Formats: sequence, C-alpha cells, structure tokens
Amino acid sequence: MGVKDQFLNLGRFKLVSGNQIRFWEDQFPNLFNIVRRKHATVAEVLSSNPLNVSFRRALVGDKLTEWYCLVASLVHINLNEGMDCLCGIYIKVGHSQLIQCIGTKSITVSKLLKKFGI
Repeated sequence: MGVKDQFLNLGRFKLVSGNQIRFWEDQFPNLFNIVRRKHATVAEVLSSNPLNVSFRRALVGDKLTEWYCLVASLVHINLNEGMDCLCGIYIKVGHSQLIQCIGTKSITVSKLLKKFGI
C-alpha cells in the first residue's frame, strides 16, 4: 500500500457534490474489474437514471447480486452543491503538531494532499 492509500485510510470522505470522489475506488472490487469507466466520479455515475454505468461483461451470479446491493444502497443518496472532503483525519506532524480535518474545519482532499506533498 502506497503513502497516499495509507493517508486516505485515516479518514472518511464526506460526500456533498460527488465531483471529487471516485465511485469505484476501493469499494467494489468484483465490479471494478469489469466496469468500463473505472475512474468515474460519484456525480458522473448518479447523473442519470438508470445509473451511468456500463460493464465489459454481462453481470451474472455473485456480480449481479453485488450490483443489486450496490444500487439499493444508492437510493437515499442526494448530491448537493459544495465540495467533497476527507474528514476525521488526525495526523501527527513532527512531534507535537496535530492536524484535524472535521466538521466546519474541513478542507478539500486535494489541498490536504498538496500540503503533505502526496
């Protein structure tokens, strides 16, 4: 696991607009392997009904079941205007400095990663 992956595992994404969060990243490995647009954002996928997703192969068996579960979990998601962010991050920098990204003190993922040169 790379430094970026370790860093991102320290918190949770707060979904607001869905423009900065990738839909498939690290969540649904079986479906990720056969989806055509692997780096689609949440906003891109949820932009239409039916969902804006296409697969390289037909969904059968466990993959079809996983797809149904995924679609059912998306029913209550509402996207809004604003910035997605990574929250719940506590990072020790040096010996005493602590950075907290939570609530109203949230900053965007790209700014946080730039700050640490990731």
